[in-house]
Amino acid sequence: MTRRTSSWLLFTLLLVVYSSNIDVLPNYDSFPSVYLGASVLKDGDLSFKASEVPFMFLWRLKHKGTQRSFRIRSWNPTLESLYKKGELTVQTVPYFLMRSKQPGEYASIFGIGSALSALPIFAVFHLFLGDLREHPEALWFAAKLAASLMVAATAVLLFFIALSFVSLPLAWLCALTFGLGTCVWSISSQALWQHAPNELALMLGVFFLLRIPKHTIYAVPTAFAFAWATVCRPTSAIVVICVAIYLLLFHRKALGLYILSGLPFAVGLAYYNHIHFGAPWALGQAQGAIGIALKKTGSPALWQTPLWEGLLGHLISPSRGLLIYSPCLIFVFVAPWLWEKREEFRIFWALIPALVLILGIESMHFDWWGGNSFGYRHIVDLTVIFTLLLIPIIKSIMKHTVLRWSFLLFFLLSIGVQILGAFAYDGWSWNDRFAYMLKVPTEDKPRIVLTKQEAKRLMRHKNARYLKSVILDLDQQAYRYRLWEIRDSQLVYYTTHFWSSYQKRQKILRKWHRTRGNYYPAPWLSVQ
Repeated sequence: MTRRTSSWLLFTLLLVVYSSNIDVLPNYDSFPSVYLGASVLKDGDLSFKASEVPFMFLWRLKHKGTQRSFRIRSWNPTLESLYKKGELTVQTVPYFLMRSKQPGEYASIFGIGSALSALPIFAVFHLFLGDLREHPEALWFAAKLAASLMVAATAVLLFFIALSFVSLPLAWLCALTFGLGTCVWSISSQALWQHAPNELALMLGVFFLLRIPKHTIYAVPTAFAFAWATVCRPTSAIVVICVAIYLLLFHRKALGLYILSGLPFAVGLAYYNHIHFGAPWALGQAQGAIGIALKKTGSPALWQTPLWEGLLGHLISPSRGLLIYSPCLIFVFVAPWLWEKREEFRIFWALIPALVLILGIESMHFDWWGGNSFGYRHIVDLTVIFTLLLIPIIKSIMKHTVLRWSFLLFFLLSIGVQILGAFAYDGWSWNDRFAYMLKVPTEDKPRIVLTKQEAKRLMRHKNARYLKSVILDLDQQAYRYRLWEIRDSQLVYYTTHFWSSYQKRQKILRKWHRTRGNYYPAPWLSVQ
């Protein structure tokens, strides 16, 4: 009863924490998942027609010899008539959608897993409100609620996994490290990205994988969970393969059942890819990313970042590093010698190759920093494995006084970082920071300063000449150096601008709801 009560208490605590900012995180990447869930409930298909979500597109009207471009907030019979006549056409498709191979349809480049995972929550709201696309505030709230529920449930599963190996207090510590000390709080729980359902499916897969030694029948839900993780995010296929190799080596009787159970998901995903993207192996995210890569880097290559650069960025970049935003996880790297020598922990070794491979792939990604994001968003799902790897060493950490207090200090620092992300991060202020460019007579190159006060000081004391104001857009190669700046790091900015950033976040959110997402301080990235 104590364990059961603890699990419900943990779930409730995390849900309250994730909802404590009383808002959602506006972002474009979650757009297709949010609206696809509402669309499925209304018309039952897994794609969009332009008339279903007209506000996502830029339209062109050719009528009576004139031509103009504009956005449409809602559809009506007049627009339908112009559309059928061919006078109203789609001019620009947003980056997160692709023209499907089915005529007149558009598919999400991020797949269907997130939308389908959130469907039960959407269904409850749909029951009372009807078509959620007509109620954007309720729709985005439902999407955040679904994400928060999934992340909280993931932490509870981690709690039960940890209880198989450590005491109740240490199981609590492992679960809270995941739930409060990583970017699952500031990112995964705040919007319906691919992250929350993928994290839940991965943790659920490990939960059942641990039970396979007791009975091979657990290979079935293990396969279901890991296969669903792949539907949510394709990189999880690496986990599927690594687990299959583990079963081949240690639980061969369960391997056939594992493969057969996951096969229907593979067939379903292949069929979806075929009808929308042209081939069973074609992934919308890979195809859609080509245009984005070209726009951001000048090259269409998806894996163009040097491995060492992306790896260091993911781990120690002042504005993206895992060990900067979740310093409590450093013990997974520096204390493997604390690993308890128990046969039951052998299962965690199967997860390490998957972690290394996914981290390597994400490090070579052209957009390893994740565009406009907070912290290590591209690898946030790996916190599932990182926190699982804490379980074999947490008892040893707590036995050593220095290690124990160091871990608790880093844990509290991690929570403080996530508070910045959950309350102050507004998606724009730092990623597209406003600055001033001046020419100092004694310097060859123009100098960029971050504040008006510093600009005035240079003009007064060094006879600097003001050239122009600039936006330090992180996606532009010229300003990518900011990922390594300490003085201008994301955490320093939101710590020193906490209240003003919080107010900007609320302002953006109000306009976001009012315009159904057509308002955002950063440019709308369209690549098709």
